Amino acid sequence: MTLKDHQIAAIQKMLLFNVSNINSNINESSENDDQEITWKILIMDKFSTGIISSILRVNDLLKVGVTCHTTLFSPQRQPIPDIPAIYFVDPSRKNLEKIIQDLKNDFYDEYYLNFTSNISRENLEFLAKEAVKIGKFEQIKQVFDQYLNFVISDPNIFEFEMEKIWSNFNLNNLITEEEINGKCEEIASRLYSVIITLNSNINSLPILRIQPGGSAEIVGKLLETKLREYILSSKKFSDSSSNNANSIGDLDRSVLVLVDRNVDFASMISHSLYYECLIAEVFKLNRNTITLPNGSKIDLDNKDFFWKNNNLLPFPEVVENAELELNKYKQETEEITSKTGVNITNLQNLNVNKDGDIQQDTELIQKAMSKLPELTAKKQFIDNHFKILSELIKQLGSLHLDKFYELEQEDIYNIKTRNEFIETLKDTESGHLADKIRTYLYIFLKTNMNQLNANKRQEFQNFMDEYDSKLLDAIKNVYRYQKLHNMNYYTSEINNTAPQNGSNNTDTSDNGKSASYFSSKLYGLANDKLQDSMGSIISRVSNLLNSDNGNLPLTNIVSSIMNPSVEKKSEDELNMYEKLTRKYLDIDPTMKQNSTIVSSGNRRFNKCLCFVVGGGSYLEYHNLQKYIYSDKRIIYGSTKLISPNDFLDELANI
Repeated sequence: MTLKDHQIAAIQKMLLFNVSNINSNINESSENDDQEITWKILIMDKFSTGIISSILRVNDLLKVGVTCHTTLFSPQRQPIPDIPAIYFVDPSRKNLEKIIQDLKNDFYDEYYLNFTSNISRENLEFLAKEAVKIGKFEQIKQVFDQYLNFVISDPNIFEFEMEKIWSNFNLNNLITEEEINGKCEEIASRLYSVIITLNSNINSLPILRIQPGGSAEIVGKLLETKLREYILSSKKFSDSSSNNANSIGDLDRSVLVLVDRNVDFASMISHSLYYECLIAEVFKLNRNTITLPNGSKIDLDNKDFFWKNNNLLPFPEVVENAELELNKYKQETEEITSKTGVNITNLQNLNVNKDGDIQQDTELIQKAMSKLPELTAKKQFIDNHFKILSELIKQLGSLHLDKFYELEQEDIYNIKTRNEFIETLKDTESGHLADKIRTYLYIFLKTNMNQLNANKRQEFQNFMDEYDSKLLDAIKNVYRYQKLHNMNYYTSEINNTAPQNGSNNTDTSDNGKSASYFSSKLYGLANDKLQDSMGSIISRVSNLLNSDNGNLPLTNIVSSIMNPSVEKKSEDELNMYEKLTRKYLDIDPTMKQNSTIVSSGNRRFNKCLCFVVGGGSYLEYHNLQKYIYSDKRIIYGSTKLISPNDFLDELANI
């Protein structure tokens, strides 16, 4: 099961009054299920609305009996005293006071209270005391801690929607130590929820590998405390199991890799030509809903087969696959029409004789009709992605994003490349200022551009000095932060330290398509054939992707931890990531704190939960998925999934 599957199962159970779910999958049809469903109303707060909306749609809620859903503080919420209500909210004092007010005003018949995280003893006592005071205690039927205070995007990617954690921790001079610790406590609490959702058995709790010396270490230590308290309070945990801790370590356990955002800034601001990364950069992708430039929204449904199969693929492959899927759809409809005589795409034109009788065989019509819902949904998904692809191609053409991507893949020490970069900076029609600053910072971070001689570096600086924009503060802040923390990135080592998994194949037979070939794939994207020049963009993108073979720093860190070298090496024989991860804290929460433990440094892992404090990106997630072998699974999370332009704003402290 994916993390998304685990969260859906938990929410489904909650919506059925915390009774084992009717179906194993909320997306499966319940037509043959004779069990009666109790109709109810669902009340959420702002954050829990995001949790639900990112994974379920209205039809999914109807399947488990939710006829109405609303927010706790909505002014339009009206009493419905004859039905039960399920609350799914944060256990804050403000929310509890509102629930007590609902009880007092007899808003609903029965109250089933579910909290996104652990309710404190103080707040629980407040809730009980106030309910007794107004004589409504008997109406509260359940109180559950659900540990679901995280938002799922893709099946194995999550976020906490905590804004500007990195800039607050590193650029905000007014933030207090108490505020930092409070934020770290919240991050640890939510990360704890993810772990509990994934692991029903304490023996499967992950080993913690934590980057030392920063906010990741603070979060990691807080998380360790929470996991140890969970173990001690768990009824499943006995003295015998604690005395047999060494055997626990031999089980197929996962590892939690916990790092700060400062392990890699470059990946956060780089340009990418992969489908999901492009969508997140060019459009607004939030809670599995894409907002196009014209304001229209497209939901990424759980059943969207095209998204599931293509979101991590290079853009040109997605264009090709969209055309292939459209052709498959046409073939299926034509085949049904030839067999039944019924045009499934236009059922209004059935052959009717002069007496009003349908001339086609009724049984054949029924077979055609049974295929209609599936084909209709399939066509809708295909149409949605044709709209997305059409808009992406327009943006690629107008913003020249492929040019910035190409510059970021080149060697800036090469004078030709450096001159091309200067010309791109001067070209007022090539992208926005944000794109230029991002590429400038990317090159600076990846090539240690500050080590170039003064004249060469001044070429870049002179251009930037001509602009008056708050975004330029991002450059100053990165200069300052890099100098303060001695941050370095080494491209040669980044590309050579992690094991390869076929992603470095240089065969260009699939990607190096001609312009005319990809141009044909764009037919019908906007109910019209796009300009032929768009085809050249697709071809150019295809060729650029052939050189995109490197692993990102986070992928190399995860690789060094999941697949450490079995050979004993001296310090001089270790690559930079092996040296780096040897310094990471190594904590096994299932072991007693005063126990002598064997380091997990030489243990290999098949499962990894990777979390970044300070923001994450779809590019990092994509790169991790490229690295995975068939028997590996990596879940990726961060305090907030941030688009490259939004992270640039954060670097500029805007």
